[in-house]
Amino acid sequence: MHDRPASLVRRYCHLTRQLMRCWRHLLMAAACTFPAVTRADPVVVGWIEPVRIVDASIDVPAKLDTGAEHSSLHAPDLVLEERDGVTWVRFLLRDDRDRQAVIDRQVVRFARIKRHGGEPLYRPVIRLTLCLDGQHREVDVNLVDRSGFDYPLLVGRSFLRTQFLVDAGQRQLTVPRCLN
Repeated sequence: MHDRPASLVRRYCHLTRQLMRCWRHLLMAAACTFPAVTRADPVVVGWIEPVRIVDASIDVPAKLDTGAEHSSLHAPDLVLEERDGVTWVRFLLRDDRDRQAVIDRQVVRFARIKRHGGEPLYRPVIRLTLCLDGQHREVDVNLVDRSGFDYPLLVGRSFLRTQFLVDAGQRQLTVPRCLN
């Protein structure tokens, strides 16, 4: 008879430890899901803003797209080449005033792009420093021919998160104020 209450207490303690372990895992998962905010007040930007490609000292109009994880840049005539077993890409970047710069970067990976009803495409991805409203960030940018689109640069969440709120009803709320 005396063993029964002790076994209930042991079982209760065991279940309590399991519950606490479960709560700890949930809290850790929640902490990993929500990134830390780096600024007290995020900047409100429109869905179209001027963005500086710092590596080329060129400002281009960009579509800010919260539905895209990464950014894409117009590079219609890119050239891929191997250097010491590493893939590099070179392409010409132009702004609206016909200023231009040659970008020559190491490819960090190839992004696999799924296509509805077709074979997947593979785009080279490079690291570039982008600047919006004075905020610089180095991000992955995939290169593609965007001549069918209105804007040469699409900026995704990897750049926007934690610093910007995109107001889809506004355009050009910022002015270029990025120094190289």
